Amino acid sequence: MTTGSTSCSPPDGATGSVAPVTLLWALPVAAAAVATLLVAARGRAIEGEAAALAREVRRLGEVRGPLAAVRSAAAETGEVVAAFRDRHPLDADGG
Repeated sequence: MTTGSTSCSPPDGATGSVAPVTLLWALPVAAAAVATLLVAARGRAIEGEAAALAREVRRLGEVRGPLAAVRSAAAETGEVVAAFRDRHPLDADGG
């Protein structure tokens, strides 16, 4: 009973020659490299856009105080107008 050879020689009938490597084998490697570069470039663009968005969000936080002041002034103006209308009702003919 033989369990196989333990030698490093090729099996019977094999010539031992290896097929030559052609440029065709380089295409998948080149495609992977180009894809990696494209993904990295797009990643940098997204990183820049995310940083710009973070700056905009911080700037919106700065607007919150002045916006609250505008809302308060609008509410006060609404109260003044309502009081004015109560003191000066329109005539029956609209004038």
